[in-house]
Amino acid sequence: MNTIIQCFLEKIISLEEKSLENLNNINFLSDLTDDLNQELMNLGKELILEYLNNLEEIIYESEERKEKYKSYQKNSLANKRKLITIFGEIEFSRRYYQERLNEKEKIYLLDKAIGLEEKERMLINVEEKMLNFATVKSYEFAGKNCAYNTEISKETVKNKIEELDFSNISQEKFEKKSDNTRLYIQADEDHVHLQIGGISQPRLITVYEENINGKLIGKKKFGGIYNKKIDDLWEEVYTYIENKYNYEKIEKIFIMGDGANWIKTGLQWLPKSIYVADRFHLEKALTGLCGKDDKEQKSKIREAMYEFDYVKVKELGYEILAEEMKKSVRERKLKELEYIINNEEGFRNSVCYDVPGCAAEGDISHTYSDRLSSRPLGWKEDNIDKMARLRILAANGENIKIVTRNLNKSEIKDKIRKQKQVSKMIKKEKYKREDGLCYTIPEMRFGDYEMREKLRELIKCKAI
Repeated sequence: MNTIIQCFLEKIISLEEKSLENLNNINFLSDLTDDLNQELMNLGKELILEYLNNLEEIIYESEERKEKYKSYQKNSLANKRKLITIFGEIEFSRRYYQERLNEKEKIYLLDKAIGLEEKERMLINVEEKMLNFATVKSYEFAGKNCAYNTEISKETVKNKIEELDFSNISQEKFEKKSDNTRLYIQADEDHVHLQIGGISQPRLITVYEENINGKLIGKKKFGGIYNKKIDDLWEEVYTYIENKYNYEKIEKIFIMGDGANWIKTGLQWLPKSIYVADRFHLEKALTGLCGKDDKEQKSKIREAMYEFDYVKVKELGYEILAEEMKKSVRERKLKELEYIINNEEGFRNSVCYDVPGCAAEGDISHTYSDRLSSRPLGWKEDNIDKMARLRILAANGENIKIVTRNLNKSEIKDKIRKQKQVSKMIKKEKYKREDGLCYTIPEMRFGDYEMREKLRELIKCKAI
């Protein structure tokens, strides 16, 4: 390892000398950083390979290993393995071992020691970097930029997203509950095109404490595709509120949206909640009923709404319908009128409780649409769900590790069991080497404390 670092330092000195010769080049610093980055990546690969080779040798020399396993030829092609790291793809060799008491079991002990599964082709941090890119860019971009000088196919990226499991993620626990008296919930859905045709609607719910000039304070997002399991989504919201807030201190929870049935389901799950109609959707319906140019009629209906005179709203609406000659247009306008009338209570609540404007439409755009529906793409429904959940993780400022490293208890136990079998013999051999080196160095027995500590650190590096 010292040799590798020494070679690296020599390369850095060479780069420095080269940069001094190119000072007249206006791009010399950019060129220098590119060259330095390449050398750093190469150094990373070399150090990882050196580390793996040292581990393999420790396993091979271990007395415990010799008792339990017999080994085969190290350098056969069958014993080589490729692995993608953030520094790029590496290829390393390891010995094939056979258990002496059970000759049917043949294993690579090095793979066990570092926790590599049989079909694993990339390290978990590479996968995490790839998925982070995929939430904002194309699969192709994610595959090209997650590991240095290594290209991963967009099909592999897609497959990794499909494999994600969000089911075991536990809700966050809060040490101290908040005493907010009001909470706000805005809910809406996106409309995403499917590969097979048709539309899928990923849901989005945002819980927050206050809206200050359009900035949502204390926000937390939930969502995904819950076509026939909308109760599961609202249960997540309820659990979060129960964990974070003193429910008995809450006076009102305002659920804002366009009045869809799935949104109003929240009223059944959340005590003290009332429905508030999203004024954006009401205004949109009003424009659809009156047309963009009939400002006078629109003003009359809006005035009647604020006076809560829905008899007059109906009268004015039917006057518009009566003047419309085209059946298709009349039917469309009738739906807009029915929407306004059906949201009477929701609009009344928004005015009486002075609820701040709902930003659900913008929330959908930033959280979902930028990646899912703003481009002419066709998606598989399961991938829509996974991507929606990844986008929510990012929006909540949560680390993707809670998904990628989210193993169930049996999986964790199995991995630890496999690693312990090998790590024990590695540690024994490492300590034996350290003790042997210590015994041969007089300074370790007779030197002062500071000298002994420095030598001990050097010995540890040498032993491994």
